[in-house]
Amino acid sequence: MIASKKHNDPAHKSFGLDNLRKRMAQISIIQNKEVSLQFDEEKDAEGNVAWTVVTIKISLEQ
Repeated sequence: MIASKKHNDPAHKSFGLDNLRKRMAQISIIQNKEVSLQFDEEKDAEGNVAWTVVTIKISLEQ
């Protein structure tokens, strides 16, 4: 299991999602395929976010 890192530095800027979105846009253009990214937060009984489900969809045919 991979432990997540928490950044306490308010000046920290994560580039991970930006990089992923750019790569997905490139795949869409180069492969001429529709690509989408969706985030869904699952909550526990108290209403707190327990985890995040990330779905990446790439069309097989167009």
